[in-house]
Amino acid sequence: METLYNILGLAVIDFGLIWLWKYQMDPDPSVSIGIILLVPFVFVLNLIITGVLFFAKEKEFSRIFLINSVIVSNMIFYLFGKGIDRHQNKRLEQWIFQKADTPFSQIRWKETNEFSITIA
Repeated sequence: METLYNILGLAVIDFGLIWLWKYQMDPDPSVSIGIILLVPFVFVLNLIITGVLFFAKEKEFSRIFLINSVIVSNMIFYLFGKGIDRHQNKRLEQWIFQKADTPFSQIRWKETNEFSITIA
């Protein structure tokens, strides 16, 4: 049971740190390619910590970081996806409608208060 509490505690700390970093960074869609590098980096970093703890005879903490490597990789993927959505929602609004069998897309850019209409 103590292992579960340690895993949850570490996950809460990871969530807070990743959320603060993502919030401060305000990732735009061009950063989404970086997630391909960031998720494996975080996974491997946790595996390295797992190996160090395993060889330091801390098998309990080693198991915790092994489980944390999977949790934090999924967490960073999810939070950065939500950060990109937040960035887009701050910048623009989009409506799609159909008129006489022709689909249209209307975009309002919030910062400049401009509109564009295209055939979707």
